[in-house]
This record gives sequence, structure tokens and C-alpha cells, in this order.
Amino acid sequence: AQCCATAGKGLRVGGVNSLSQLVCAQDLADMGLTAERAETVESDEVWRYELGGKSRLMDRRLTLNGSLFRIEWSQVQQVAPLSRCGFSVTVNAGEAVSQGGELEARFAVTDELGLGLALGYTDAEITDPGGIGTFSAGQRIQHVPRWTGALNADYQFQLADRPAFVRANVSYVGESFSNNNSALNPRLREAYR
Repeated sequence: AQCCATAGKGLRVGGVNSLSQLVCAQDLADMGLTAERAETVESDEVWRYELGGKSRLMDRRLTLNGSLFRIEWSQVQQVAPLSRCGFSVTVNAGEAVSQGGELEARFAVTDELGLGLALGYTDAEITDPGGIGTFSAGQRIQHVPRWTGALNADYQFQLADRPAFVRANVSYVGESFSNNNSALNPRLREAYR
């Protein structure tokens, strides 16, 4: 078994918003943004902390990998719709925290047949909206499902004296909110497989 802990800092580069400041002036004011502040979005930064482990059991037939993580996010970039003028704007929506865990397992039933399982859970929420009226504390981060999962099976064999395999996979992605999300009109993206 192997275990490790890591910490790291990263960022996502900011950019420029394209919108009509004149047409969108009321939407920006409703969000608590000035036209100047809406012109650009600043880089967001994260600190990521992770504790994980890998192990092989049962004569190396069973592989288990798992991790727990916490991400502390500042100036988190989120997309806010400007409903009256028909544009949207990427803004820095304050502080956020994303935390959860992942588990991956693989079992060699025989030398030819393997079964796999992967599960992930992420709780990603804005903790302080930074004065942006569209967002609120406790609101989920856009595009981040709480649950993900996958099951797979693969079978290896010889075909005309060459190695070959067949693999079947099914995956699940839980519901999340789209980037057209606002506190007044959240747009739910349904779970899918």
C-alpha cells in the first residue's frame, strides 16, 4: 500500500467580456457591477489539498485507489446571465470550497476477465459571493455534479495469434447547474448515463 498527501496552488487565467455596456447597464447595476468591472474577469486561484492511497490486495488481483480532497477557491469564475439585454458575463463570484472523494477499484476475476468500478463525490459551493447579486452563499458551482460513477468489464483473448480485448463500460454523471445559472432562475442539467 502507498499513501501520500499533496498540496498545490494554481490559477485559471482571466479574460475579457464582450457585451454592450449601454444596453446592459441595468442588468449590470442589478448585479452590483459597474461597466468597468464587467469588462474583464480576473484570474481565479485555488489551493488544493489531497490525501490518497493505492493498494493491491488478494495476491494483487484487487486494486484499490482512493483520495479525499479539498479545494479552496478565491475569485471563482462563474457565468451570469444578463436577462434583459440577452448577453451573459463571466464574473468573479467571490470565494468557494470544493471537497469530496474518489474511489477506484479493479478486480481480476481471471487472468482474462477484469471488472472495474469508479465513484466520485464532490460538494462544490460558493461560500461568499463577493457582492455579486446573482450568486448566493451555498449556491453550487456551475457544471460540477455531486456524483459520478462508472462500471466496466474487459476480457482479453487471442485472435489470429494476436492479443485482442473486448470492453464494456457504463458511466453516470449526476445533475448539475448550467452556466445559465442564477439565484433567481437556476437551470438544472439532468443526470445522464
